[in-house]
Amino acid sequence: NDFELKEIRNFKDVAYELIQDLGDQARLTYDLRIAKYYMWAQTSSYVYLAVYVPTGYQDQEVSFECNTREVKLQPEKSPP
Repeated sequence: NDFELKEIRNFKDVAYELIQDLGDQARLTYDLRIAKYYMWAQTSSYVYLAVYVPTGYQDQEVSFECNTREVKLQPEKSPP
């Protein structure tokens, strides 16, 4: 529907803008325009992460990579 398409466009536009303007620093930047797509909480032992990645495709998987420094989530077949 139109609302979902608008959300997808907004998410992609902001994400690309952050990457173009900040490069690798975009990974560390909190931006209110995309804040509604994720939330997190942590304890001394765990980190809880909830993410909505609007892809527009119900059949796409979300790639998840995690190491001691960062968490990377993105739809399959999307640019890094």
